[in-house]
Amino acid sequence: MRRKSSIILVILIGFSVFGLFHVKHKVQNLKKELLEINRQLASDRAEIHVLEAEWAYLNEPSRIKKLAEKYLQMEYLKVSQLKNYDQVRLLYFADNKHDFINITPTLRPILSSARNY
Repeated sequence: MRRKSSIILVILIGFSVFGLFHVKHKVQNLKKELLEINRQLASDRAEIHVLEAEWAYLNEPSRIKKLAEKYLQMEYLKVSQLKNYDQVRLLYFADNKHDFINITPTLRPILSSARNY
């Protein structure tokens, strides 16, 4: 009886050692993976910082104004170009899929209790 319990104890200790070794190896791999992810995260943050600086430069209003004046040759809006609602209400679409279209807003109830009306 003593011999059987000794053999079982040795086997359990063997499984425990193997399990501990396996867990230790897995933890080391996870630590390496975590370090790599943290390095990549720091690199991405630095890249985002550079891209935000570039974006701020590219969206500078004075720069955009100069480019618009150079390439678009746009002028200020004239009063004669403005249209009122009756002129805009009937639109003709160039794709000929739609004829004149009458745009009229429809009022819908906002409250769920008013949906029955």
